[in-house]
Formats: sequence, C-alpha cells, structure tokens
Amino acid sequence: MARPSKGERQGVTSKLSPSYFEKLDRLCALTGETKVDYIARVLMADLDSVDVLALEGQEPLPMSA
Repeated sequence: MARPSKGERQGVTSKLSPSYFEKLDRLCALTGETKVDYIARVLMADLDSVDVLALEGQEPLPMSA
C-alpha cells in the first residue's frame, strides 16, 4: 500500500559525525520514525522559531574560531 503524499518537498543534504549518526540511527530504530522524517521535523521546528524578517537587513555576527 502506498503512503499518502506529504506534499511538495525539496531535498537537503547534511553530514553528521559518526557518533551523532549512530545516535540518530538508534533513536529512529526505537521510535519507528524515519531519519528523513525526524530530521525534517526537528529542522522545521527550529526554523519556525526564527523570525527571518526581523533578521533581514542586520549585519551578520562575526564567526568565532
């Protein structure tokens, strides 16, 4: 049986250190959530907490070493 569509999506690629990948793998195995769904959910929650309009026009903070 096919899964219902989640609507239009675009891909994002990221690399994790092996320890974080292992933790993500274990968490998803325990919860049954896919890595793709988990990462999308966490990333969208973080993006929802940011007011991009308020940040536009501000100078970026200097990067620390």
